[in-house]
Amino acid sequence: MPSAKVCAVIVTFNGIKWIEKCIDSLEKSTVKVDIFVIDNGSTDGTFQYLQKRDCCKFLHQAEENLGFGKANNIAIKQGYNQDYEFFLLLNQDAWIEENVIEDLILKMHTETGYGISSPLHFNGGGTALDTLFESYLSRMDSYQKDLNAQSVKDQLYTSRFINAACWLLTRNTLKEVGLFHPLFDHYGEDDNYLDRLHFMNLKLGLAPNIKVYHDRENSGVNSLKNDPDRLYKRTIMRYLLDPSRKEHWIQSLQQSSKISKKISKQFSGFSKFRFRIRCFFKYYEISSTVKNFERNRKSELHVH
Repeated sequence: MPSAKVCAVIVTFNGIKWIEKCIDSLEKSTVKVDIFVIDNGSTDGTFQYLQKRDCCKFLHQAEENLGFGKANNIAIKQGYNQDYEFFLLLNQDAWIEENVIEDLILKMHTETGYGISSPLHFNGGGTALDTLFESYLSRMDSYQKDLNAQSVKDQLYTSRFINAACWLLTRNTLKEVGLFHPLFDHYGEDDNYLDRLHFMNLKLGLAPNIKVYHDRENSGVNSLKNDPDRLYKRTIMRYLLDPSRKEHWIQSLQQSSKISKKISKQFSGFSKFRFRIRCFFKYYEISSTVKNFERNRKSELHVH
């Protein structure tokens, strides 16, 4: 295969029960990969383990939990400035088969138009597809057609969404699309990134014959992901930041109402009404933040 300079970017936060498997899988890769880690202030010994193991070309501990996107941005900029050609974003609770990076690079060399590629995502035990990932696959018509016909091809299948637990990005993708949006703190970063990827006429590809194992079923209850206020914020922010959006502010306000109505279904009685009122006022705060970013901070998206 063509030679390639590859770095793996991992964001850690209290990931001691997974990090050894994650690092081991990268060190067994058939393609040499340099490891860049940003630790988001772990208190369980994750950062100390990485220091002692001395496996990282770049290791940095943030003073606070920056979230997924902003922490990734720190390492991506380091790698970009060191002329890496490919960037593997890998969750701390995930590990790859040894041929994953080589196979993805080969496919992205031979198949045109892809800015990001990803393997099949299995659960941590390797016994079945990751549950949420399986729902993404159900929306991929071409893949489902070949799967049903038992004729899945060794190629990239175009997808609208695959979560960022294991993404391989090209250097050109970072140049064209940029970094993760800094207005997202926890969750929503990958949705927004893919909105921008598609806007730039780049594709997201699934490689169905290689595997990554994602042990998120053992991560426990995720209050950051499930909190309804946070869910409303990242959903309306994704809508407002979609580069293809051209609606008038009235349509945007109507969309906000639809989003809050959908989320409020988990409440009952007065709590439902109170949540929707809160979202109404929250919309103006978020809208103002987005407009301010677009006017004054858009350069933060560029990798340099």
